[in-house]
Amino acid sequence: MKIAVTGASGFVGKALAARLREAGQDVVPLSRGDGVDYEDLGAMTSRFEGADAVVHLAARAHRGGDDDAFAANARVARVAAQAARDAAVARFVLVSSIGVNGNATHGKPFTEDDAPAPAEAYARSKLRSEHEVRDVLEGSATSLVVVRPPLVDGPDAPGNMAKLRKAVVRGWPLPLASIANRRSFIGVDNLVDFLVLCVSRGEAAGELFVVADGEDLSTPQLVRRIAKRLGKPARLFPFPPAVLVALATMLGRERAARSLCESLQVDASKARRVLGWKPR
Repeated sequence: MKIAVTGASGFVGKALAARLREAGQDVVPLSRGDGVDYEDLGAMTSRFEGADAVVHLAARAHRGGDDDAFAANARVARVAAQAARDAAVARFVLVSSIGVNGNATHGKPFTEDDAPAPAEAYARSKLRSEHEVRDVLEGSATSLVVVRPPLVDGPDAPGNMAKLRKAVVRGWPLPLASIANRRSFIGVDNLVDFLVLCVSRGEAAGELFVVADGEDLSTPQLVRRIAKRLGKPARLFPFPPAVLVALATMLGRERAARSLCESLQVDASKARRVLGWKPR
């Protein structure tokens, strides 16, 4: 197969392109660093000519900002879908975010049946991206698959994982020992395996999937895993989570504190049932 990957220079994109090449697939990697203009429909259509599938990963990542700061995510997704449709690509895989479902769970894991409830600008842009792509591809010969992963882990993972690794490496005392939450994650290799199935399996056409490794961890457990991997001590001490969130809010870091203290669980049973996916 010939598979185009947008965002191919990113954390997941690089891993996906490498896996596809290992499997003998013809990969068309696209990234802004190589001069790709994701909003140039003609250029994108040319890039997608002859491709069997597109995996759309390109997006502004979750940094701070309002809805306007992330507006390009939906525009880029729409152009990519238009280009795939115009180039007669058979399959379009849109990598979205579990944030579309919401920021936290309360006793019941997120599933594909939940009504969207994005709480942040990044997640709202991902929901708009889903709507834009569905609108473009409806009634066309290009089938759509939407995937909503939680936080992606793995060597050199960016974002919050990188911040936790840095804290452990530097030996910083962390006031996280009292947190009793449960959070779902997905390893980058497991996500890549799943995206390959979404590209190649007919059963994936038209489906929405939430995915996760299947082992939910508390924040203290996560820190201890990171410390063990790095051969460092986990310097955790008890501190009331509610007070931690309140102090972080005063310092403008409420989002980061809530991600450490609240639960976010994902039920990936549909991915296993429909595609036979097993995280390795």
